[in-house]
Amino acid sequence: MYGFIIGFSFGGVEMRSRKLLRAGMILLFVRCGIVLGALGCVAAVIVSSALLGVAMVFGGGVLVLLIGAWPAEAERVRAGAACRPPVGVERLGGEIAEREHLWSGERPRGCLMSLSRGLLTVRRAVLGASVAAALLCAGTAWAAAPSAGTRITFYFGLKRPEAKAQTAFFAVEQPGSPSYRRFLTPVQVSARYGASRATRRAFVRDVRALGLSVRIDSSGVFARVSGTVSQLERIFKVRIRRVFGNAPNVVVWSLKPGSQLTLPRPLRPLVRDIVPTFTHSATPTGELTAAARPSARVTATPPGTSTAPPQRTGIWTGGCAKAEATGGFSFAQVRHAYGIDQLGGGSGASVAVLNVGEGVSRQDITQNARCFGYPQLRSKTLLSDGQTSAFGLGTFEPEEDLALVRGMAPDLMSLTFSQVWLSPELWFLGASQVLDAAPLPDSFSISYGECERDIRGKGSTPTTRAGANLMDSLLIRLGLAGVGSYASGGDFGSTCDGRPFAGIAWPASSPFVTAVGGTQLSLTAANERSTEVVWNDLQFTSAANGGGAGGGGYSIVSRRPPFQRGLGLSGRMRTTPDVSAVASEFPGWPVVLAGNWVTDAGTSGSAPLVASAMAIISAAQSQQHRPRVGPANGLFYYLAKRASSSFWDVVSGNNTYLRRVPGFQAKPGYDLASGLGVPQFAAIASSLPPPREVNLAIGRRGGPTP
Repeated sequence: MYGFIIGFSFGGVEMRSRKLLRAGMILLFVRCGIVLGALGCVAAVIVSSALLGVAMVFGGGVLVLLIGAWPAEAERVRAGAACRPPVGVERLGGEIAEREHLWSGERPRGCLMSLSRGLLTVRRAVLGASVAAALLCAGTAWAAAPSAGTRITFYFGLKRPEAKAQTAFFAVEQPGSPSYRRFLTPVQVSARYGASRATRRAFVRDVRALGLSVRIDSSGVFARVSGTVSQLERIFKVRIRRVFGNAPNVVVWSLKPGSQLTLPRPLRPLVRDIVPTFTHSATPTGELTAAARPSARVTATPPGTSTAPPQRTGIWTGGCAKAEATGGFSFAQVRHAYGIDQLGGGSGASVAVLNVGEGVSRQDITQNARCFGYPQLRSKTLLSDGQTSAFGLGTFEPEEDLALVRGMAPDLMSLTFSQVWLSPELWFLGASQVLDAAPLPDSFSISYGECERDIRGKGSTPTTRAGANLMDSLLIRLGLAGVGSYASGGDFGSTCDGRPFAGIAWPASSPFVTAVGGTQLSLTAANERSTEVVWNDLQFTSAANGGGAGGGGYSIVSRRPPFQRGLGLSGRMRTTPDVSAVASEFPGWPVVLAGNWVTDAGTSGSAPLVASAMAIISAAQSQQHRPRVGPANGLFYYLAKRASSSFWDVVSGNNTYLRRVPGFQAKPGYDLASGLGVPQFAAIASSLPPPREVNLAIGRRGGPTP
């Protein structure tokens, strides 16, 4: 019944606009949904089998949803849901902020920094039914009687010299600073900017005295404290609940509503952040829930718009016929327009990519390489805490990351996928995994995000704020070790996730990443830039059909960092984006998904594009026995003032997404619609300030602290 109700609400989007179903058919499927759903819930409670409940409710929901989706499958359906808040196991009381979705391409709310064109309504259908099952049946059976003897882990951020680490970070990325590009090894970073030895020893001693096990992370930033559920409840005076998630099958442990963790007195002076959330695999699975379908081309003006969407410009260069048939840009076209081709193919470069609850298909890696003639790629996947196998395969976001990273650096030496659960308070583990895995990459790309207000503002919880603080700390440590981090600026213009108020995306709002916005690019027949304006596809299609605009605006938490001072902006807060790159869905990028070629776009394409291009520059520095580039914001703002040819200044367009939320207009210089503009990567490489002579030896041996 519940599967039917939730499912009908999703499928009804298509059903309302297409009178192709008769009342008798609807009634039939209503009855089927009620019967199967009821049986599933009863079975789940009686035999405490969440999986049986999922299966039965899944049946009830999918029956209606597939019928609801059928009329839409007769036409091209833009994956507008892929850039709007999806439904999920979301803030189910207390501190939990889990969004575990099926391997159907859905992503956390606000993280959808990409737009997909394809017949994806079945994905929405399966999601609706399955979420209903997990929430109403599995959640009931599993959460009712948590196993007191199950061992779980909570995370404790240790007292550490954070202000000192932030100062060092801004110095190491700023040309002209004595510390510019004087990077440390991860061991040195931990020793100098992690918790002190005394703090670590005291924390370990006191936690073990409580009967719990403890492990200090190699970064020195946080500790993992493990024990049974009953131990943690007794020691920290909390009540813990468990919830079943189904993307893939996971169990999430968190505090019950109204429960607040109390630190024992000996631990209080040693701890500054607490993340009492733990997720672990339940039934590992790596299969797709719904088959991906090839996209269909759009030739007509979308309803409700007055302007025909632009098609691909320039001349397709490189790539197989199936990729060309999508109508998207070839990667070689944009490499040439942005000057990346002048830097070579990226031999020796390495990039790490954050995977939030999704994975990449080995088959698609191979097919992508075969299509564009790439050499063999050395790749590895880092699993998160509680994860027993790599996430499911073949979903949009990681496939687009793969396409852009390799597309900009076809000779890339290595690619690392750092996987984390969908709970945003646990994303810091992805950064920790990258810092801990040798060798370090040149760039770290994050194509996900949440409304900053939900993570750090008045819509947040102590847990999400603690997770964000730990994320900042790990990004700082990555920067001190010479890794530049890049995050998607968002696809909802000046709004927060498309909601009727202003806001920006997190973690792009962090001053310790480069926030990448979006543009719409047109090329000449020689694949040179003709025009490039602020990305805003709402002039071509509606938000309901997947139209998006580049995110930008003011942070509500982060103070204005040193590199943004002197821009003439109002207020004292961090602004985004820092730079921009092509993100428009028109024409989009060719992406292979489960063997099918489709198009994808958004700032989840622009972030890995910039990360990959900067990795090429960084690797070239290493080959010249110089320190890598590292975090890039200090460099970008420095060059914008002293070498204007390093950026294409975007002076046209706006990022208005909703009429009731004013957007920002592009203008000469820095603006909140396009940032500094589009990096001209060849010019940046030629204008890159060298580190001081004393730094050259330091870069080779990992030397003193910044």
